[in-house]
Amino acid sequence: GAFDGNLRRLMGEAPGWMAEAAARAGAQAFVHVSAIAAEPEHATEIEYAAAKKLGEERVLAAFPKATILRPSILFGEDDNFINMFAGLISTLPVLLVFGPDAKLQLVYVDDVAEAAVRALEDPGKHGGKIYELGGPEELSMMEINEAIAAAQKRKRTFLPMPDGLSATFAALPGTPMGSDQWKLLKQGNVASGAFPGFDRLGIEPKPLDLFLDRWMVRYRKHGRFHAESAV
Repeated sequence: GAFDGNLRRLMGEAPGWMAEAAARAGAQAFVHVSAIAAEPEHATEIEYAAAKKLGEERVLAAFPKATILRPSILFGEDDNFINMFAGLISTLPVLLVFGPDAKLQLVYVDDVAEAAVRALEDPGKHGGKIYELGGPEELSMMEINEAIAAAQKRKRTFLPMPDGLSATFAALPGTPMGSDQWKLLKQGNVASGAFPGFDRLGIEPKPLDLFLDRWMVRYRKHGRFHAESAV
């Protein structure tokens, strides 16, 4: 509705206000964390992506030497992405998977934070540039769900949802996934390769499987005392 549209526009304008304040204060460096979705091919029809693109434009207008970081979907120990699926998988024996073949280049939140620090430390090298930050592997939504279940030592049945049914579900009011989210998921979220990435910042991004087994202990049937048989 109009409220949602105004809110998204505010999300796009707010980074520009911060960049203006930084410029007035004489800051030598400014980092704006955007998203891979800000690419023009994504931003034309999806309000979230359009807001991200607007944010970048406003930042660069106010602070031309700002560094723009475009990460893929972030993951971390207490995030709302991995833990949302982990909670469902720990509870339900059968789960629907929306966009099962959609590829995501999940990126560890600490790696993005380190990228921001390095950009701020050397604005002469990184200022005025756009970096796409994706993790070291591309995983499908089905693979992510299967990896979470395996880390929980649970046997689960995953049913791939056809795109038509997924789009209909997303269009219904009150569902946990809106139309914008479905459109973003369906097209995937991986670096385009048109911009430099972690390597140009001297960072080796960490994969999800480096952390998943430890993070999923709390979701196992008996926590760290869980027996090896899957449930």
